[in-house]
Amino acid sequence: MAPTPFKPLTEATSTMDEQQKLYLNLTADLVEREPLPEEIATDEEMRCKYSSKRCVRKRAFKHKGQLHMLCTFHRAKAIVNQRRLELRKRARQESLAGGNTGASFMMLPTITVSDEGNKNNGDGVSKPSPRDILALEPFLTPATLFPEDIEALSGLIDMDITDIESFELDEMVQL
Repeated sequence: MAPTPFKPLTEATSTMDEQQKLYLNLTADLVEREPLPEEIATDEEMRCKYSSKRCVRKRAFKHKGQLHMLCTFHRAKAIVNQRRLELRKRARQESLAGGNTGASFMMLPTITVSDEGNKNNGDGVSKPSPRDILALEPFLTPATLFPEDIEALSGLIDMDITDIESFELDEMVQL
């Protein structure tokens, strides 16, 4: 018998995946940085009206020459946030229309379960494929580890019981 997925892969889900990728691409360039000298407003009236904190950048111009309330950077952030909220709203509406009330902005990967079960373990659940496991990776690229990081991690993992006991004794002596 063919494996059955936990949740069906629909056209709406694939559309959401594309929209999530678009959102990630838009936010990749929006990193707070110091404004360039030509971006700094010299007149208080020309300064960005961003409400959360004081911004020294010049306000952006509209197509007809009027001033926007925000600088180009904060306008771009506002647009990305608006798109993110629209994605959430659309996902919520699609989940209600489809009868799936557990959908959220971050869709979980589809993992299939075989009715036949896995021959290696008799619990009736097949092991996820490498592609399914890769979909659970939180980073698009693996994190870079320096030799110091690896040494620190191996120090945490490679402790044996005598190291723990001596550490506890040292702690008690300091008290």
